[in-house]
Amino acid sequence: MDSRVKKIREAAAFIKENIGGKTPEIGIVLGSGLGKLADAIEAEAVIPYAKIPNFAKSTAIGHKGNFIFGKLSGRYVCAMQGRFHYYEGYPMEQVTLPIRVMAVLGIKALLVSNAAGGLNQRFSVGDLMIIRDHINLLPNPLIGKNFAEFGERFTDMTAAYDLGLIEKAEEIARKSEIPVRKGVYLGNTGPSYETPAEVRFYISIGADAVGMSTVPEVLVARHCGIPVFGMSVITNVSNTENTSSVLNDGGDVTIIATGHLVWEAIQAARELEAQGIGVDLINMATIKPLDTEAVLASARKTGRVVVAEEHLVAGGLGEVIAGVLAESCPTPMRFVAIVDQFGQSGKPAELMSAYGLDAAHIVRAALSLR
Repeated sequence: MDSRVKKIREAAAFIKENIGGKTPEIGIVLGSGLGKLADAIEAEAVIPYAKIPNFAKSTAIGHKGNFIFGKLSGRYVCAMQGRFHYYEGYPMEQVTLPIRVMAVLGIKALLVSNAAGGLNQRFSVGDLMIIRDHINLLPNPLIGKNFAEFGERFTDMTAAYDLGLIEKAEEIARKSEIPVRKGVYLGNTGPSYETPAEVRFYISIGADAVGMSTVPEVLVARHCGIPVFGMSVITNVSNTENTSSVLNDGGDVTIIATGHLVWEAIQAARELEAQGIGVDLINMATIKPLDTEAVLASARKTGRVVVAEEHLVAGGLGEVIAGVLAESCPTPMRFVAIVDQFGQSGKPAELMSAYGLDAAHIVRAALSLR
């Protein structure tokens, strides 16, 4: 027997003996800081990696290093509470050994998760991103002699992340009113973080998030014929410029106001800041010329923009700013302006409220972007 296969089968046999011969339906890989999902599992067996033959030791912070077996939402699962990384100095064969062990144990699907940096400048801290595809800048774990009893030499990666599982996850998110993103995950070696030049390059080739794991596991799972679903938790938004710190924590917003709505914007900013939301407030006196640099700098900083003006939505300040952002920094926006409708008479304060041109509506617009 191939010595590599022997190691896999020894580990699987040890685990099988410790779980009473049961067959897990689903394999789960819990990434950095995500090990608490294990608390939701009705654990029947917790096996430290250190006790499993041929397993490595997980040294990354936030990775406890346990294999957990038990019920999760009525399904018998096996969950890796922590994974192995190439940057820890392990060869790819060792990094991905647990995936082949789970294949031998009989899993029918693999769910992988990770903590990732947001490359897409529309993302903010705390966003959930369904992985629809990946870009691999790590050594491919399938290089070398093929594990013929697991899969074919050349693995089709056209739909590396199962389309049916993605659709199901999106359906659950909609029903549960959980906002989710969808994007491309880029895996690199680490352990150093990306330079701004690398971030800009990754964005240019289509990546939305970046991390140091997941891709090798997915490659091996697909080689074994196992359907995969992947999810990233965005823990930071990567810096595209050589500045000391850029943080988009999902709690900030840019308010760009003009005319009488500048005062309403000031009141709104005070209310938002009382709720712990940072506000970049720009008094845009004119759109000819527009202070494009100020708009872009603030949008990149906060990741959300509200434009407030006493003008129709069409043809006003908001439309001009939307064009600038669409071209250089796509950013979620809300407009506080006049909708094209029949006019009415009344007291100024009443009309401002009726047309949605007051601090309360600016606050509501900002909160809707969170």
